Amino acid sequence: MDRVPPRRLAPASSPPGSRLAMNRNPLPKRGNTKMACSECKTRKQRCRGGPPCENCVKAGSECVVDETTDKRRKVADKRKVADLEDKESLLFDLVRILRHSDSAKSAQLLDLIRSNASLREIRSFLDVQLDRSTLERTPELLEAQSRLTAYPENKPPVPERPVVMDIRRLVDIPPFSVPARPWTTVTSDDGLVSHLVSLWLAWCHPVWNCLDRDLFIRDMQAAKLDCKLCSPFLVNCILAEASCLCDYPEVFTVPGDMTSRGAHFYEEAKRLLETEAGRASIPFLQGITTFEV
Repeated sequence: MDRVPPRRLAPASSPPGSRLAMNRNPLPKRGNTKMACSECKTRKQRCRGGPPCENCVKAGSECVVDETTDKRRKVADKRKVADLEDKESLLFDLVRILRHSDSAKSAQLLDLIRSNASLREIRSFLDVQLDRSTLERTPELLEAQSRLTAYPENKPPVPERPVVMDIRRLVDIPPFSVPARPWTTVTSDDGLVSHLVSLWLAWCHPVWNCLDRDLFIRDMQAAKLDCKLCSPFLVNCILAEASCLCDYPEVFTVPGDMTSRGAHFYEEAKRLLETEAGRASIPFLQGITTFEV
């Protein structure tokens, strides 16, 4: 009897999940590099993959990518360096100008710079707090304003601040806690008023020492209109000036307009000035001093 030759077996079928795995992991697509290597530039070939790229692998040559020759990156770096140098030069000039000035306003502006205020805030301080006659009497401030006015014109506009509570507001605990009512009708937010009063006592009071801090805080915390060392007029004057040092959304009369900070407190103080005219009192004189500053 003839022997039947062995029959070849078909290859075993793949497990059910293997084909799915192959489909899930497709081969990476071949793409061009962002910057061609030196060899491909010399041969004027399209540089793919790598490094080493496909052309250098086939030719057995060294694949070298010199990123320092990328003109696009160099232009962007030059622009960034120039912008940083302009800002550094501007701030150094401001400090140099203010350091040699005896004006109290100059000292207040220097304190604002030391508090890490932005260029827009510094420019707003010069525009809002100082009138033209004050600037002309202080050549240093006039020079500082001209530098700040000329600098931002060619810069891209800063996006407006969204009207949301800043994370800093959530963790901010003002050194002095005082009530909003009955001192102002602009807001009933005790936290905002406490923050503004604390700002004023920290930055403005050392320059314009026109009141006793402890006695003023004592009477303001008492929340009584018949007290001797606090009044709605004085409080609104303080809140208006302190708003220029604050970037909370609540101090903006016009959202995003830096020059509108504290305008509502200023209008309230102006209204109270007309009603209290002729009434001699310590808070009235202190408020007048702050109001004119």
